[in-house]
Amino acid sequence: MIGICAQPAQAALVSPNLSMPRTPEVALRRSVPVVNAKLKEAVDALEEAQYLFRIPQRKPFGAMAIKAEDVRTSLSGDEDAALSGCLPERKDACKLILADLDKQLSTLVDALSARAVDRADVALYNSLELVSNLAQEEAPGLPFEVPQKFRDMPRLVGRARVRLVMKDSKTKPIELTLDGYAAPLTAGRMVYRMSNGAFDGVPLKKTAVALTAVAKRAPPPPPPSEILATEDGAEGEVPAPPPPARRGGNSLPPLPVEILCRGEFEPRYKSTIDVQEGDIPGLPLSVYGALAVPSDARTPGYSDDNSFFFYLFDPQDAGLGGASFDEGQYSVFGYVTDGADSIRSLGDGAVIQRVEVLNGLDKLVVP
Repeated sequence: MIGICAQPAQAALVSPNLSMPRTPEVALRRSVPVVNAKLKEAVDALEEAQYLFRIPQRKPFGAMAIKAEDVRTSLSGDEDAALSGCLPERKDACKLILADLDKQLSTLVDALSARAVDRADVALYNSLELVSNLAQEEAPGLPFEVPQKFRDMPRLVGRARVRLVMKDSKTKPIELTLDGYAAPLTAGRMVYRMSNGAFDGVPLKKTAVALTAVAKRAPPPPPPSEILATEDGAEGEVPAPPPPARRGGNSLPPLPVEILCRGEFEPRYKSTIDVQEGDIPGLPLSVYGALAVPSDARTPGYSDDNSFFFYLFDPQDAGLGGASFDEGQYSVFGYVTDGADSIRSLGDGAVIQRVEVLNGLDKLVVP
């Protein structure tokens, strides 16, 4: 494995209130581009309510209840605006999401008014998830253009769901969500390679901080042939010199490091970030089961797309801000969203029998 280590070099020694998602669900929810202004207002209000809810003592229940009621009134009072970005064929599905959201917001208002902490916590979480689902229905794809110099690469303009089936039948399959909203090139490359069997049958290498899958070496495609005349005038085929091969039989262009920072419109390419300076990645590494691509030690600013790893984040090894010492150094492209217990049980040498792309291939753009 290239470049994965737990070293206390550039620690994320920032405020303990570092605003970074702590679970796959929250990280993926926040990465969805919200293009509908009314939904954006709802997301901002509910995120603020969630922040207030984390206050350990003297929670401002009244202020949070007012915010939740304002969101409910705004969305239910102008359904057309709330659903303005839904595709015609998805309108009915969007209406159902909006109806469920209205119920959860009503429950949230009642729970906050009654100071029922546990009930309010569940309703607030469900409300945020439903707003995110609605925003994803309305998202047209990427809200930014991939730089021209990278448009010859596969890219994921949405999300894909992938299942890893392990060779040991006792191990529950592991489901991954690959996020093209924050990392279109990295997620696209991984979906492309996974769908072509690059990681079928490969063993995992385990260290203290990661489980890494290295693509099997695929035979290079047959070289094109040139038709040349032999000495006696007959035509014969002479293989043309093959192009320089990349490791693992991978002929795709080199993959740049790709990190979208929270609050920024598009990813940064070919550079890492420094969380100590206040940069917060949209898809943080500091989540157990984060999916990332190692650095290519031979080419600074690029990732080694012949492998990916599961990050085994341990909060006890984090900096004061709760972030990993490796935060901001790798391209994160998704998370384990089902089967985290399987990840914990896997040892060195565990074999991925096959990788199945369950959905999202329609979001994969291959030039």
